[in-house]
Amino acid sequence: MLNIILVGVGGAIGALMRYFVGELFSKYTFLFPVSTLLINVTGSYLLSVVLYLSEYTSLIPEQARLFLSVGILGAFTTMSAFGSESVRLLDSGNYVYFALYILLTVGLVIGAVILGKLSAGGLAHLFS
Repeated sequence: MLNIILVGVGGAIGALMRYFVGELFSKYTFLFPVSTLLINVTGSYLLSVVLYLSEYTSLIPEQARLFLSVGILGAFTTMSAFGSESVRLLDSGNYVYFALYILLTVGLVIGAVILGKLSAGGLAHLFS
């Protein structure tokens, strides 16, 4: 039961974080959805750090991993927004921005995961 509560509370926190980042960027006009790109890249980096540290060290216990990865970061990042925003760009005829958004998202998210893993490895070494 505690795990369910941790994931639920974490999910509420992550959803609020996502909302506030979206609000922050809603004041500006961009050619493609910068807030979702930033959220997914940042969330992927943080998720990589949490998962690596929880898997290979004792720095993040199981319940903290659930709270952080499934709860907060699971609600913070979203593929559904990425998908719908991509289709919106395509439907509006913004083919260059459609392609740019997809390439940036995929490339930066994978890069963020690699950077997160390297960062977590450094932290694990520092605290071992």
